[in-house]
Amino acid sequence: MPGAKTNRIGLWGGSFNPPTLAHKKLADFAFAALALDEMHWIVTPQNPEKDPATLAPFEHRFQMVSEVIADNPGMKADDVEQKLGSSHTINTVRALRREYPDDHLYFLMGADNWMGFHNWGKDYAEILDYVSIAVMYRPGYKRLEEAQATAIFADIIVRTPQDLQAKKTICFIENPMIDMAATQVRQALARGETPNQISAQTLNYIRYHRLYGMAS
Repeated sequence: MPGAKTNRIGLWGGSFNPPTLAHKKLADFAFAALALDEMHWIVTPQNPEKDPATLAPFEHRFQMVSEVIADNPGMKADDVEQKLGSSHTINTVRALRREYPDDHLYFLMGADNWMGFHNWGKDYAEILDYVSIAVMYRPGYKRLEEAQATAIFADIIVRTPQDLQAKKTICFIENPMIDMAATQVRQALARGETPNQISAQTLNYIRYHRLYGMAS
């Protein structure tokens, strides 16, 4: 539609099992650094790299995310992968590009995933046909310039978030080094401890629904 505003939309996928204060802090940072209009927390229905026995039901993780981000109207919990029945990134970004054909879509990726991005299967390069990628540093992954993916995509890596385009560009974001701490939270809850890495609201939700082996 002529004159319609083009939005900058961040796409952040994860198990959020559970969503922690670190998840929210990093999301708030990315929202500001990328000058986003929206950020979609894409709650994955399953993660083939993680033990399904430790994964809380999707509807609980989705609700906890919704509560954690309620203070920012630009953030939303997104169930696109649940609807697709797939957590493959290529399917996710295709679906979201169809939904947002004219907007800038920025797929947020941790440095650990960037280091192995070239091994994401035959469709990995096609992801950039639908989105741009903002790579965020994580503890233990500081030398992103040495990644094989960095060499492969050197000609479309831009210097600043402001240089990101609607798709087919990549930027490394200088973000705070934060451990998401979800594993430590689950372990603490299973021991009957009260972890300080989640909000009181999330803790109350977990207690009420007796998630992660915690009694109410």
